[in-house]
Amino acid sequence: MSKTAKDQRRSRRELLQQFEKTYDLAQFDYKKKIYPVQGKSKLIGITVACAIYGAGFAIAYFSWMSGRAEYELFLKTTWVLLLPASAAGIFAWMLAFNRLDNAVRMPIQKQIVEIEGQQGMLWRYAPILAAAEPNNANAKTACNRSREQQVKNIDEEDYCGAVQAIHGALKAAGDTSLTAETIQEAATNLAL
Repeated sequence: MSKTAKDQRRSRRELLQQFEKTYDLAQFDYKKKIYPVQGKSKLIGITVACAIYGAGFAIAYFSWMSGRAEYELFLKTTWVLLLPASAAGIFAWMLAFNRLDNAVRMPIQKQIVEIEGQQGMLWRYAPILAAAEPNNANAKTACNRSREQQVKNIDEEDYCGAVQAIHGALKAAGDTSLTAETIQEAATNLAL
């Protein structure tokens, strides 16, 4: 029993070393990379909304102070300006997030194309992913697209999630979900 347990640990360690040679985990930490982008895009949206509202408020205020507009018109204008300023802010936030998100995704996409090559790589670790996280549909989709050699159709966020899940499963020493058969199947896939 102890010999098979040692063999299983050794196989798992070798699989983990092979995985870490293939994947640079810092480059595939999507959540860590996207976090600053989310804050920056929200800040851009708020800035645009405040600028539009501030410009409208300043025009209405100076019109009221110079006597060209009544106080009631000034109040109505300040309230009515909230809606278009908010809409413009939301639009600016979404546009900024899409552009900044694209800047994060493109280097990851290039690495995915390099790693996947002609035969695919992620699908070879699919048995580990299926044993460790059987309900992770996004990661399974990334593995299936890797198997089907549809590299351009793999979502970068799903791919990064699958890489992190597989690494976590291989790294967890006390995890009993990875059986000897699962590790052997992944090793056989890597040998192909």
